[in-house]
Amino acid sequence: MKYIYLLLFLFVTSLTSQAQITLAGSDIPEVKKTPVAPYDSLLNFIMLKDRIQYRRLMGQRVFFAPFSEFKKERGDTRIDGLYPAKPDGKPGTYTFASTREYNVDPKTVLGKYFTILNVQTSYSFGASGKFVELEQAVSADQTFIIVLTLKKEENGDVFIFKLEDTNFMRKNPFILVPYFEKQKSLYTSRALVATGHFFLYSTNRQKLEINKGDQWTCKEVGLVDGTSFRAFYSPCYILADKSGNTVNYMFENFDPYFDDIEYQFVDEAYYHAKQLKNKQEAELAIKEQQKKFDDERTANLKKYGPKFGKLVNERNPTLGMTKDMCYSAWGAPDKKGNLVIKGLAQESWMYNHGDNRRTFLYFQNDKLVAKQTY
Repeated sequence: MKYIYLLLFLFVTSLTSQAQITLAGSDIPEVKKTPVAPYDSLLNFIMLKDRIQYRRLMGQRVFFAPFSEFKKERGDTRIDGLYPAKPDGKPGTYTFASTREYNVDPKTVLGKYFTILNVQTSYSFGASGKFVELEQAVSADQTFIIVLTLKKEENGDVFIFKLEDTNFMRKNPFILVPYFEKQKSLYTSRALVATGHFFLYSTNRQKLEINKGDQWTCKEVGLVDGTSFRAFYSPCYILADKSGNTVNYMFENFDPYFDDIEYQFVDEAYYHAKQLKNKQEAELAIKEQQKKFDDERTANLKKYGPKFGKLVNERNPTLGMTKDMCYSAWGAPDKKGNLVIKGLAQESWMYNHGDNRRTFLYFQNDKLVAKQTY
């Protein structure tokens, strides 16, 4: 009997050892969240290339930008991806209060401040599908949807905002307040210089040719009505040149490496300091090269004597010079060969001058005895 009890105990133990804790109503194991660094005010939405890093936005303030004139002229008052939210029964988590899209009155959100309570993802668009942690949708072949849970500062109302990240900057109505304030403190009244040749459109839609070294000033950092494909006002650096031209240079559009202002403009003081440094480095390189040249000439005169040392310095291999002298004058040959002329062994060096001319140097007993150019 004890033997039977022992077998039953081992059988039950083997079953329970294979079990794991799972979320209620799901067979997906609970996900361990990846630690992320604190938010840096120098980072905007699009700069968070690693999807997990979107979690750094939790607790940050955002501003809901007003509609652009283009959107209002079209009579389009819809806000894609925004839904009212309600608690889902778990502490600090929310779900859709309504599954109807465009069920939010724009007047209640436009021009308002919000706090990001949570950043998650989903496998489906619209008011459907469960929200999951960012770690559960990091595969490159999956459509990645950002789910922001937002709390309105004015009255505490909570909203859910869903958006595919590939269109994040074009359709995103939110402006990260700390990033905007940081850019404002960094660039307002700042003198800038163009880093290369490119074209920009002025505020009156004139195409401006920008040349390297052109001077501009950032008059202001603020919200302006964007281009025709923008549904909301856009944060911009408002630049002006000495001719009175102004440009609304939008914050990162689609790629922070090519649409960032620092890709096309640099601080004027930095630009001039860099120019001066480059000039000084070039002058120093010339001096060092001249010193090396002079030292080499002095060494040749000392090593080979006044006559042959002078010929070596003039890069002029002459009969009677040794192989070492010729090597110092012209460097290593392109090709070496051995031959016998009138019973005497000779060594030939061939130099290709690159203009269909070749020179042959013939040595006998370490002395240059013949020189021919073809």
